[in-house]
Amino acid sequence: MKQLERIDSLDFAPFFTMMTGERTAAEEITKLFCRAVPEVYWYYFFSSLLGAWNRESVHPSMRALHLAVDPEEAYI
Repeated sequence: MKQLERIDSLDFAPFFTMMTGERTAAEEITKLFCRAVPEVYWYYFFSSLLGAWNRESVHPSMRALHLAVDPEEAYI
């Protein structure tokens, strides 16, 4: 979280005029973000998925328990 706060606190305006070869520094930074963002998204997506799976397997919700009951085998 601190890394995101540091990124948010930076003034990116100078990067639009700073050249790195044929491109501006802003274009290079944008290219790096475009590569990294999907990886970060998928990391947190799968992390959340595994967390939910773990919670359900340890402490199943009532909905999960109701779905697990086969009406054909229920005797009540």
